[in-house]
Amino acid sequence: MMVGCGTTETSHPIDPSREWEMTPYQRGLVDASFEEGLYSSAVNLLEQLRSPCSKPSISHMRQLIYISLHPTTSPPENVPSSKRTKPLSLSPTVVRASQQLLMSLATTNSPEALARALPRYPDAFNDIPAADIDTDEPDIAKEAACIKEAKSCWVLLSETFLDRQPAAAKAKGKGRRDTHESTDEREIGGPLICDDAWFLLEWLIVLFERDEDMVEAQGKPRHSLIFVQQLPPPRDGTITRWETETPLRIVFYCFRETNLKRQMLGSRLMHLLINLSTTTYLDSPRFIASVSGSLAVASPNEIKNFISYLASIPYSFKLSLYLKTLANLSPNEAATGSGHQRERARAQPKIRRGPKIDQNLDKSTSNALISSALKQPPPPATEVFRLITMNTSNSTIPITSPHLCFRIKFELLVSYTKLQQQIPPDEADPQWSASVHGGKIKHYLEIGFPGPDGRPFRESLEVIMGLP
Repeated sequence: MMVGCGTTETSHPIDPSREWEMTPYQRGLVDASFEEGLYSSAVNLLEQLRSPCSKPSISHMRQLIYISLHPTTSPPENVPSSKRTKPLSLSPTVVRASQQLLMSLATTNSPEALARALPRYPDAFNDIPAADIDTDEPDIAKEAACIKEAKSCWVLLSETFLDRQPAAAKAKGKGRRDTHESTDEREIGGPLICDDAWFLLEWLIVLFERDEDMVEAQGKPRHSLIFVQQLPPPRDGTITRWETETPLRIVFYCFRETNLKRQMLGSRLMHLLINLSTTTYLDSPRFIASVSGSLAVASPNEIKNFISYLASIPYSFKLSLYLKTLANLSPNEAATGSGHQRERARAQPKIRRGPKIDQNLDKSTSNALISSALKQPPPPATEVFRLITMNTSNSTIPITSPHLCFRIKFELLVSYTKLQQQIPPDEADPQWSASVHGGKIKHYLEIGFPGPDGRPFRESLEVIMGLP
């Protein structure tokens, strides 16, 4: 059941300006059920009150998120009780109902209204997350208060998150949130994503994607502002973020899984990052360097999944990424040994400075600062030829295994070919055109994709390039 307000539930939420806060009476009904431990009744009430014209309260959203992080199945009898006990006893039925309600709310209400309950970094306007107005909170609300003390939503996915004491988290959180001197990783203990947090990751991605839909519908580059708030802000007063280490680690953590649905979550999260890199909110060159560094230390299976799931990303991004990846494998740049590899993975180019923020501008005015990142011209063909014919056999990292290296070179050449085909003939690289039309490109393909293993790649490229 859903309370109506003269509109119907559609694939796109209504204008956020038409969403009103729940009335004190409505909040009181839900709070009374939570206070008495009648969690199922509280969730059912929230479902009945769900409406595109009514925002769920911040406190209630945090409680739903907190409940959703609990197991949806009963623990085995042979598991020690100390490992099965959570701060509150929540039945799998209540957990599943909370998860279902969260997904329903994502289709009913605006992402902005729901994201108020999430921890976040301050944005460029130094605004503070909206405060809730509860006074006498139920016990579960006090437990769920640890959510607002986390640095970002990524911390909620950690295996150790529910084991935290809210009071301790609050005492520690204020110092961290003010200084920004620690990263999400210092708050994350154990695996990046615990078994009971995969639902929350999916819900977060749904929220960010719906926010992208709304922004795109306004004629702006596809990106999510509530996703921006989950990245550490720059310290130089600009709007351009650059630190993406934690979400990138989650992407590759997903690609490590054998579960296809979890792998797809990694792909969707990666697309969110790529979309953001086409705006001034994310430093594109630095982001590409970070992705390339992650590929350099990833396992063969993670790399294969990354390439397969991201086959549909823009050619310009793939070209920049795989150029950077292969350049890092050059004999004069690539280091051998895991220690050097990890240092290279963390090395970053100079930050691209974004526009300064005028604190006197309101948000609607500053939204005009959003624009697509400047398109870099394709590199000269000579650099592409050098990289695809480069010998990487002396490197020991997984990405240089013959098949994986062939895949990256293949994606690089496909992207370069498609981009050259899209520009006017008089602007195309003359050396590329001469190599393709004169047949010399076949010589480079023979060197870059040698032997029987390279033959399928050579033949596919010849077709794509239109070679005789």
